[in-house]
Amino acid sequence: GARPYRDREFGQTFAWNVPLTEGYRHHFLSRNPNLSGVDQWRPGAARLGPALVRKPPDVALLTAYGSRFHLECLLQLRALGIPVIMRHEASDQATPRAGTRSTLRDVMLRLIYSQISGFGVIGTNARSHLIRLGVPRRTFYSSPYCVDSTRASEQHRQWAPRRDSNRSVWGIPPDGFVLLFSGKLIPKKDPLLLLAALRLLPPDVLKKTHVVIAGDGMLREAVDAAGREILGPRFRSLGFINQNDLGLAYSVADLLVLPSQREA
Repeated sequence: GARPYRDREFGQTFAWNVPLTEGYRHHFLSRNPNLSGVDQWRPGAARLGPALVRKPPDVALLTAYGSRFHLECLLQLRALGIPVIMRHEASDQATPRAGTRSTLRDVMLRLIYSQISGFGVIGTNARSHLIRLGVPRRTFYSSPYCVDSTRASEQHRQWAPRRDSNRSVWGIPPDGFVLLFSGKLIPKKDPLLLLAALRLLPPDVLKKTHVVIAGDGMLREAVDAAGREILGPRFRSLGFINQNDLGLAYSVADLLVLPSQREA
């Protein structure tokens, strides 16, 4: 969000320290100061229609379908004849379903997808999901997750020359081998898999290995306990790191580890 909010998976309340509304024209449908969070039923999108009439877009992008807000958006956009592109995380892998519930979901999604002009497909599972539901492949556009490469390059230029000094602050020698996990400490990201793999290393390799954890979440206590048990002082848990500060963690690392249980 553009103002402080609580991320349930991170287990933290924070505001992003990057400008989320710069570089493009934007309009807020509401600035309700009492809106402290979002869920399936709030907020609604009742004010979208008048805004679309005042300045109709050539095309609209939706990033989900499962809330009142997104469904109201879709209905109003299609009522005005505005094409819609959907880029969402839907797949058949995230939450296993069976029986009547699965059938009803498929019926609902086929109806929604029939109103979409194009799909920004983020990965293999998302593509398979759309194909299974009969979405024409000609409507697919490759749209994987991305990063702000300019910002990442700027952070690299800032922190890379200070690699050794950054390491020394954390007690990491110049020749130490540093593994970095950066993300939410939640089951589907599986940070404990990284620590389990460390137990398989030969002792002479393990004693030169350091692990830095940049993130927070429900597994924080278990991750910290396992890391301290296996590595002792060669384990460092940083907690939640905001985007402008991530370069410091990356600058000390030799390898970024992505142990997630599934892809998008």
